[in-house]
Amino acid sequence: MRNKWKIGFIVISCFLFVSIGWMYFNSNRYNSTLDWIYSIPVGTDIDSIKKTTPCYIKVDWKNPEIDNNNSTYYITIKWNYDFLNMSNGLIFENGKFKGRYVHK
Repeated sequence: MRNKWKIGFIVISCFLFVSIGWMYFNSNRYNSTLDWIYSIPVGTDIDSIKKTTPCYIKVDWKNPEIDNNNSTYYITIKWNYDFLNMSNGLIFENGKFKGRYVHK
């Protein structure tokens, strides 16, 4: 009987450890992405941003959403499971960085 409790405790402890680690890992990716976006100076050209994009961020450079002179390129954060399902993007005006797009 005691061994069953020990095994159950070990299984639950491992599950909690992995769950907390997974949540920390994911929130860290999202926060790192925001840090990267906020570090981009307004007016930076698109080619410079392509060169500095971190490996864990995938930007859909081929399919921008175009509205007047603004182009929005959507971002996918690799290895990130956002529970809020937020959409993030980079907004460019005439090929120059204008800001961040975010929507739920």
